[in-house]
Amino acid sequence: MKKNCKNSSSNIKHLWGGLFTLFIFLLFVSLVIYIYNGTIDDFAPKHVGVAYLLTTSKEITGYAEFMMKQVPGYYAFIAVIMEITGINKYSLPVSPIIFIPYLLTFFAFVYIFLKQSRVGLILSLLLTFVWFTLPLTGSHKIWLWAHGVGEILFFTFIILIAKLYELPRLSYSVCCFLILGIIPFISYNVTYYLIALLFSLFFLLLIIDNSKLYVRKQIFYMFMFLIYHPTNMKMRTLRMLNLMKTLMNF
Repeated sequence: MKKNCKNSSSNIKHLWGGLFTLFIFLLFVSLVIYIYNGTIDDFAPKHVGVAYLLTTSKEITGYAEFMMKQVPGYYAFIAVIMEITGINKYSLPVSPIIFIPYLLTFFAFVYIFLKQSRVGLILSLLLTFVWFTLPLTGSHKIWLWAHGVGEILFFTFIILIAKLYELPRLSYSVCCFLILGIIPFISYNVTYYLIALLFSLFFLLLIIDNSKLYVRKQIFYMFMFLIYHPTNMKMRTLRMLNLMKTLMNF
């Protein structure tokens, strides 16, 4: 009887703890959206405009074509959202679409590296709050933004690499390669972050932990895959051509 009472009391405590956590989470979400309401960058409606043209026009030319060539995957992503949800093109730039995915991904990223303890949970919540309230505008963490979507994939990639290091599995490697294949079409900023990260991880593992041969090989393959990604090759070619034109003008 006493054992049943203890179990019941423990379940009630867990229930109240879960409800309190949910309350704090909803309060934090509401507070951040309220603080950054109306702080979108002026490029946000331009991005939506390009995606709108993608769904309505047979041909995209001019400035829209120039923007489309930079991150085609991002505009295709917005176009898919507009087609599936039917959301108004004027409402889309001010809708906090990526906020919850970004929040949960960043929290998971911090929580995993803090060893998933109770203290780690509190620190993860604090660090998440600080991370989201650092910028003056909430453009890339709350509102629909190419680099925000890219950073969600970036933190997801780091989580997968951490899991791959702990337990080498083909499924983790496949997911990592899928992210590396998508990123260059979404965010050129995050592409460079990933190149720097993979380069650093490879040499770090070589120096600190030489026993993780499978992981080191996978990271090397990922690095080469990203370096020779068709989008990155095209960008490097264009830069070389621009440099040659500049030198010829001298």
